[in-house]
Amino acid sequence: MDGQKTWELICQKLEIHFDKNNYATWIEGSFFVRFDPDGTFVIGVRNEFVRQMLQLRLYRHVRRAILDVLNRPGEARFEIHKLPEPEPEPEVEMPLFKLLPPPPPIAEPPRPEIPLHELIASPKSQEITGIPLSPKMTFERFIPSETNRMTYEAALAVSDRPGHNYSPFMVYGGVGLGKSHILQAIGNRCASMGYDVIYISAEIFTNELVHAIRTNTTQRFRQRYREADVLLMDDMQFIIGKDATQEELFHTFEELYRFNKQIVFASDRHPRDFTDVEARLKSRFEAGLVTDVQPLTYEARLAIVEMWTIEREINIDRPVQEMIAQKAYHHVRELEGMFNQVMAQTRFQKSTLTVANATQTLERFDRPRHHLKKSTPNDILLATADYFRLRIEDLTGNSRVSRINTARQVAIYLMRELTEHSLNQIGDVFGRTHTTILHGYNKMVLEIKESTDLEEQVERIKAKLP
Repeated sequence: MDGQKTWELICQKLEIHFDKNNYATWIEGSFFVRFDPDGTFVIGVRNEFVRQMLQLRLYRHVRRAILDVLNRPGEARFEIHKLPEPEPEPEVEMPLFKLLPPPPPIAEPPRPEIPLHELIASPKSQEITGIPLSPKMTFERFIPSETNRMTYEAALAVSDRPGHNYSPFMVYGGVGLGKSHILQAIGNRCASMGYDVIYISAEIFTNELVHAIRTNTTQRFRQRYREADVLLMDDMQFIIGKDATQEELFHTFEELYRFNKQIVFASDRHPRDFTDVEARLKSRFEAGLVTDVQPLTYEARLAIVEMWTIEREINIDRPVQEMIAQKAYHHVRELEGMFNQVMAQTRFQKSTLTVANATQTLERFDRPRHHLKKSTPNDILLATADYFRLRIEDLTGNSRVSRINTARQVAIYLMRELTEHSLNQIGDVFGRTHTTILHGYNKMVLEIKESTDLEEQVERIKAKLP
């Protein structure tokens, strides 16, 4: 058996399993050294840090790749070795006659310049890596109330022994109650222990499936998801009515469950309330542990405000903290919005904010938007489609063409600004989750500040509204 060729095949398996950065950091540059008498691969690496990472934290991935290549279990040991010196090139005798210079290269016709906005809008990579985990979303920064104690304890148990405690595990509840925080806290803890974690939304899963079908890379798509140790999927309500997504998710679920992998879902409703979802898939959701997240108690909200005050090193009097916790009772995003409002006022005044000043600040924050036009989402869709010379179906469809995508985000921005519709209600108009709607809205807010042309376009569409 050729050891170097075998190791190269093993590396090809690992390249599929890891993303580009991890593969380049830990695997690339390693080389076969020898076989030990017991058949163990001895692999050379460049330094002690890489050796420890491969031998201790990533070793199970190496063993799995060896099993896939050899069709039998095998072991590997990593040692620090210098890269082998390349063989010297053989000397070439000089010819007795002078070689003619090569002909000049044929000039290629100039390529048309691609507008910058199209380059930015086009996807840069098709690697399946999921949504990056936020380092702030940890169990240490999650403050549960008594109503959410069971969900919190179950999530801790899941992260302590992935695949053994509560798989599948589903968390459901309203907007801004901490579902995504729970999922990312599980992901961060599992990733710190060396597990291969994918955190993704059901919408992105669907989009990647569509891309894989279009580019004939379905096998790679399936292999990446089914080899994960921990799969965290948010906004599961997005799969409702999407037959191809449900079919692919069912088989992915079965594969992960068969190998005792950890599966965690989050949704805005209990799985029994899913309509237009296959019974076999719904039954698997309900077979695991299903817990809900409830609005935080006053004590939990006050503890969160105290934590933010310490983290951001600002001086807010205790009565002001209590007032914020008292007023923001719907969800954490509302609490954070009020806190940021008070924090900005405190830094602007460069002094401790009084209860009277804070009350005035929060009254402005809560003030109803009576100045808004009584435009409906349909009015906004019609005006936006007319301005960009598109159809309403283009705005609510799945096209990623730059011009359509820009028009869609403008319509989302206007609905958020000019109506009292919630993120979920706007998401229903476009067939997208509240997370996607919030991302599109925030993006437009920044782009409008930086582009006077875009701001003028928005104002012209506003003028067309009834």
